[in-house]
Amino acid sequence: MRAAKSGYLTGCDARLIGEAIRDLGGGRLTKDSVINYEVGVDRLVKPGEPVKAGGVLGRVHAGNQRDADACARRLEAAFEIGAEPIQKKSLIVEVVEAGMIR
Repeated sequence: MRAAKSGYLTGCDARLIGEAIRDLGGGRLTKDSVINYEVGVDRLVKPGEPVKAGGVLGRVHAGNQRDADACARRLEAAFEIGAEPIQKKSLIVEVVEAGMIR
C-alpha cells in the first residue's frame, strides 16, 4: 500500500483493515469459515509518523496479485494523512495509588 500524498499519518481505521484481512481469507464470517494463515497486512505505519507520497503505508499478503491489488485499493480509505503531526496522547492517563479502604 502506498501513500497518495506526503504528510503525517493522522488516523488509521482498524475496522477497515480487519475487514479487508477477513475478506482476504484471514478471518471468519461464520464458525465454519476456514482461515488462511498466509494472508494479512503487516508493516503498518503508526499514527504520527511522517509519510512521503508513494511511500509504503503497509504490506499486503494475498493469495494472488489481483486480491492484493483489490485489498490495497480498499485500504486507501483506512489511512488519513494530514499536513501536521498529531499530538500523541499518553498511554498512562492516571496513576492510582494502592491503599487500604476503610
